[in-house]
Amino acid sequence: MKTDIIWDSLKFGETVLLEHDSLMFPYKELAELIVWSKKRGYTLVIEDVLDTLYTYKSQMELAGIDSKILDNIKVLKTGGRLEVGNVMRRFQVSDILSLIKEFEMNYEHILSRIEHATVPIVGLDKLFLLAESKLEILALVNTLARYAGSRKRTAFYFINTAVLMNSIPYVVPLLEELASTVIKIYKDDEKTFEIMKSTNNRVWKALQMIKQ
Repeated sequence: MKTDIIWDSLKFGETVLLEHDSLMFPYKELAELIVWSKKRGYTLVIEDVLDTLYTYKSQMELAGIDSKILDNIKVLKTGGRLEVGNVMRRFQVSDILSLIKEFEMNYEHILSRIEHATVPIVGLDKLFLLAESKLEILALVNTLARYAGSRKRTAFYFINTAVLMNSIPYVVPLLEELASTVIKIYKDDEKTFEIMKSTNNRVWKALQMIKQ
């Protein structure tokens, strides 16, 4: 798969933003990322916000992709009630600042048991919609920044930018600024992607290989 070349070029510690709009189904990229991680022998931990992983699973099944690849994956679940995978830890969403406090109290311990993890995060855009003030929004962004660069993981944030641009537009450039690599998923004649930003020269070289 073409995306494998991009994933191989990434370094541990990167924060990758995968942008899509509401007409896209990014389950394919998630499935490819899971298969790639398993081939490389990396630990895989999905952070599922507000049952977004269940939506991805349903879309996989409708598209004819075997959703069993999600069955035994470690999952950190924030809010929601529909379980997919092996839920290691639940974080309750009462208010954003309480959630951040609970998350920061436990996440370091979770990371301490992980080496070379691929960490896809799905549904983060929904969490921003629950924020009641700029203070809470910036606190969320600062929490993401705190774990950016951790050599124990490569984080992949699947973000519906259409949702954020219609509600809290300034969040998108804040996330893009935080990310080391930004990939836009879009549909032209076929589903494809574009590298919008990367601090990693290996990513640009990989992109050139794909285009050849």
